[in-house]
Amino acid sequence: MEFKNYIRKPFTVEAVEITRENIGEVAELIGEVREKDGQPFIAINRRLVPNIHRAYLGWYVTKLGDNFRCYNAKVFNSEFTEHDPGSGYFFEEKEDDPYLNDATGARVSAHNVFDESSGNYKLVITPDKPYSGDAL
Repeated sequence: MEFKNYIRKPFTVEAVEITRENIGEVAELIGEVREKDGQPFIAINRRLVPNIHRAYLGWYVTKLGDNFRCYNAKVFNSEFTEHDPGSGYFFEEKEDDPYLNDATGARVSAHNVFDESSGNYKLVITPDKPYSGDAL
C-alpha cells in the first residue's frame, strides 16, 4: 500500500460560532439543545452531521450548500480564516479554466505549502500559472 500526498483545494463555507444567544437557532439546523451539569450543548442529528455527536458553546457550524459540519474552535481556526473580499484569499474555480481568480480578478495559482519552521501549512499564491490541484 502506498500513501500519496494531497493538498486541500481552497473553498468557501458559511460559518457561525455557537453562543448562548444563538444555540437554539443553530440547533434547529442540526439537532436539539440539551443540558448537562447546567451547560447547554447541541445533540447532533447524525443524519445531518455524520461526523460528530455533540457541539458545544464556542464551537463552529459550517455550511456548504446543504451540508453542515461542526468543529471545535481550535480545529476551525486551523482550517478556516474569515473571508475578507480585499485580501485576495478568495478563489473562484471556473469550469474548463486551469486558472483561479482571486478577489481582485487576477489569475493566480494557489498551493498549500508545509512550513517546517512553524509546523503549519501556508497558502502560497503565484500569479499567472495554471492551477493543477497538485502539490508544488
